[in-house]
Formats: sequence, C-alpha cells, structure tokens
Amino acid sequence: MKWKRILKRSALALLLVLFAWFQIAYWSSTNDCNISLRGEVMKAIKVCEYGVDALQVADVTKPVPSDNQVLIKVRGGFTQRA
Repeated sequence: MKWKRILKRSALALLLVLFAWFQIAYWSSTNDCNISLRGEVMKAIKVCEYGVDALQVADVTKPVPSDNQVLIKVRGGFTQRA
C-alpha cells in the first residue's frame, strides 16, 4: 500500500516537473521569424509555429561562421515524375 502511494506521488511530481519545464522552455524561447534583414540574404526553410503548414520559405541573413566553424553551401533540386 505504501509503495503504491509513493509511485503515484512520484508520477505526479514528474508530470508537474515536465509541465513546468515545457512552460519555461516555451515562454523563454526566441522566435526569430520577424527579424529585420541586414547583410547578405539567402533563402531558407523556417519553422515558425506548430502545425501542418509550419514550413515557410523565407529570406534570412546569411550566417557568418566563427573561427572554429565552417559554412557549407548546399544545392538541392528535385525532379517531377510523370
């Protein structure tokens, strides 16, 4: 009987901690979808919200790598099948 009560309280405490963590992460996250563009611009696919139509093609500022980073250019294409 004592073990059941401990397990129930532990599960409840875990759920509360996860809920609090989600709330803190959600409200402290930065949404960079409305940033003004400066410098060289490139096309990118961005996710600004949750849902089915979440992917958006947008112009973003080209990132500048630091000394220990590398900027890789990726070219993609697709073919249409008949």
